Amino acid sequence: MKYPLLGFLSLQPMTGYELKKMVSISTGQFYSASYGSIYPTLRKLEQEGAVTSNEGKEGNRVKIVYAITAKGEQELDAWLEQSGEEEFVLRYEYMTKLFFSGRRAPANIMRMIQTHVGELEAEKQKLVELRDALDDSCTDAYQRYPCEFGIALFDFLQEWNSRLMQHIERNDGN
Repeated sequence: MKYPLLGFLSLQPMTGYELKKMVSISTGQFYSASYGSIYPTLRKLEQEGAVTSNEGKEGNRVKIVYAITAKGEQELDAWLEQSGEEEFVLRYEYMTKLFFSGRRAPANIMRMIQTHVGELEAEKQKLVELRDALDDSCTDAYQRYPCEFGIALFDFLQEWNSRLMQHIERNDGN
């Protein structure tokens, strides 16, 4: 969570709420975050001197705005320079359910797949909207590339599941 937060703060100072929103609409397809992970990470980054916080008021509410420091910029740049150290972890609960679906009736499996294809389409549409918004407002093409990746991934998953449904129909569920 550390580096995505530093990355977003390198774009502009933000509150924890704004950071959560940014993660959700941008990198959330690849890197999820909750308030339970964002705020402890921000506190730790502040203790390390990678970010600062300023408290202000907006109406009756206290608003804490975080900003990246020079140290935080250096840490972000060092992380961006690292390569080949990332572990690829794919947690896709649907595939685990599919793995054990031999216990279920083919009609139930087909319903599960159809529901999932609809969910994939909805998620893809979110990325299409984000990409289109970035096309209108973004000067950094690299912020669009993950959207393009996500759209292509959802297209692949929809096509793969369509082929799976055809296979199940042809083979009476096996």
